[in-house]
Amino acid sequence: MPAAAAAQMIKDECLVDGNPTLNLASFVTTWMEPEAHELLSLAQNKNLADQEQYPASNEIQERCINMLASLYNAPSNGHGVDAMKEKEIAEAVGEDPAVAAAAAELQSESRAVGTSTIGSSEAIMLGGLAMKWRWRQWRAKRQAQKEQDQRQSGEVSGSDNTKSDVSGTLKGEGWATSAVMANRSYGPGSGEPPCNMIFSAACHVSLLKTCKYLDIEPRIIPLAPGQYTLDPDLVMEAVDENTIGVMVILGTTLTGAFDPIEEINDRVTAYNEQHGTDISLHVDAASGGFVAPFSHPDLKWDFRLERVKSISTSGHKFGLVYPGVGWIVWREKKDLPEDLVFHVNYLGNDEKTFTLNFSKPAAHVLLQYFVFQRLGREGFTSIVTRCLANARYLAEQLSRTGVVEIMSENLQPGGRTVPLCVWRLKPDKQLRRLLGFDERDLVHELRTRGWIVPAYSLPAALDDVIAIRIVVRESLSHETCDLLLHDIKTKLVDLMNKAAESARNARKLMRATLKQQARGATGGKELLIEGAMAAAEQEDDAGDSDADRADDEARAALAVQILGAVQPSRPHARFHGVSSVIQPTHHGKTMTRVSGALHAGLRAVGLEHDKHADDKVEDAAAAAPLAGGKPELSAEGSSASAAAPADTKEGHRHKYSALLHNMLHAVHGRASSVHTGTAHSEATGKSKHITSTIC
Repeated sequence: MPAAAAAQMIKDECLVDGNPTLNLASFVTTWMEPEAHELLSLAQNKNLADQEQYPASNEIQERCINMLASLYNAPSNGHGVDAMKEKEIAEAVGEDPAVAAAAAELQSESRAVGTSTIGSSEAIMLGGLAMKWRWRQWRAKRQAQKEQDQRQSGEVSGSDNTKSDVSGTLKGEGWATSAVMANRSYGPGSGEPPCNMIFSAACHVSLLKTCKYLDIEPRIIPLAPGQYTLDPDLVMEAVDENTIGVMVILGTTLTGAFDPIEEINDRVTAYNEQHGTDISLHVDAASGGFVAPFSHPDLKWDFRLERVKSISTSGHKFGLVYPGVGWIVWREKKDLPEDLVFHVNYLGNDEKTFTLNFSKPAAHVLLQYFVFQRLGREGFTSIVTRCLANARYLAEQLSRTGVVEIMSENLQPGGRTVPLCVWRLKPDKQLRRLLGFDERDLVHELRTRGWIVPAYSLPAALDDVIAIRIVVRESLSHETCDLLLHDIKTKLVDLMNKAAESARNARKLMRATLKQQARGATGGKELLIEGAMAAAEQEDDAGDSDADRADDEARAALAVQILGAVQPSRPHARFHGVSSVIQPTHHGKTMTRVSGALHAGLRAVGLEHDKHADDKVEDAAAAAPLAGGKPELSAEGSSASAAAPADTKEGHRHKYSALLHNMLHAVHGRASSVHTGTAHSEATGKSKHITSTIC
């Protein structure tokens, strides 16, 4: 197959993929500057594992690690000192080379170390692996000390003090060496208790993989209503001498909240001092590692805390790099056990490697360095501040609909979160009955508009809660937020309308079924079914019941509240004569808040759309004077009492038309009036006769 044909075949197949910019389910970066694409092309064929052939790329990786160590307040974050080079320099200047080499080695031991990874999932696994090895070393030392004390006290006989390693080879004169003890097996079949790791049920799936792959018992702390982070009290109930560490999260995937890391650190430190254990913390900062240092610089969650030994983060999330690059940084070199560092020389030189994956592209490391150089602390602060502001804007506007409950901490005083908005429909049973749909129905409808938004259940104990998450990346502008809000509120009303219509059709079908059964009924059932049919016919004659009409009124009020809750923050078109807030649709047309709210509100109460009647309502509202900020419709307009009796279908229409106009005149508590005129779209250059709300 020709290359062009193969490429075109793949391009055609990928046409069904979603739009990455509208993929609000993902934290992953979907846009970078053109210069970044040039660097991507430059280094896409370079293997970072080949340190001898690509020394510049590996040097850039070390710079990134040092920058991250500095960002996360590591005690020592400078470049390591090469002992051999220091020794050569000392010999050249006539100094003692051994002293120089020893000093360099000591300095190197105290510096932070780290590496790039293929995403933060690999980084989390490396953090868990190092935790387990440090626990093994601690246990080996404790066991060796215990046996030595027993020997000195005569409690252990010479025939009992010979141990073997996991392969059965005899080791040592009286007990196993630390190396053998550190690498022995613990858990099922070993006769030793399994090690365990503690973390929240809000964890990323990579933590569960880590426990499964490394034979670690997961001790998962459940969530509770309103408690979406790790509970320190439950953590301390779960720790014991076999706990290798606590995995804390800076920005959970489910709600974006920060675990109380400082409190957990302090309590674990006190536990270690009391029980002689060496339990440490690893911070999963996949989402918050490039947010918290700029949004909450005084918050202590990093290496400023004594028990934080390692931090992992994702460069392809709020690190603003294309997928997939992650990072892990250890506090000091000693916190990365030497057993996990391997040396290879088959690429031409002695090279260290301590990642799960060997070969990896250099391109994404160069992109990360580009972003660091391009933005600096000031640039990251600006972007993070803007993303958090947009997330708060979404939360504020959604909460004004009256049907949404915000689950993330955007609106809480002192709330700490990454840039996202997590919400759900309010759990009120009456409200849910009126709406007639759930969160999954809503996100399915949003997909028809191109928005990719997830609806997911929370973990066990809260698995009946369905949440919707909107991740606010750099590419989600304030204007795009307005378009998203418009689609959300429109779909809320449309779904409510469809659910009400389905209920009406179901009632009609039930009545028709009763009539059909009555016609064919015989024997004792005949009178019963005839009675039901008579009741159904009376209901047909009377129209909807009082309860149905009450529900229609409640739905109309909800439509008023939903449609009037969200206002675009800035104009999108220019109105001749007066300023107007006009929101463009995806089809390039214009739609005013008056006509949009009016038509959707009428649909919400199941009334047929009558453009002529709506025009009379709009004209009357435009001509009516304001009285206390509310419109007074004239007798010639659409007053429900003047136009038709309230209990007729026409009266029903006018009643809700007036209600919708009352809402539009009172949006956000500000007086407003309705005007007609000509709108000029800056996008299309066309003019159109419209009705507009002026606030």
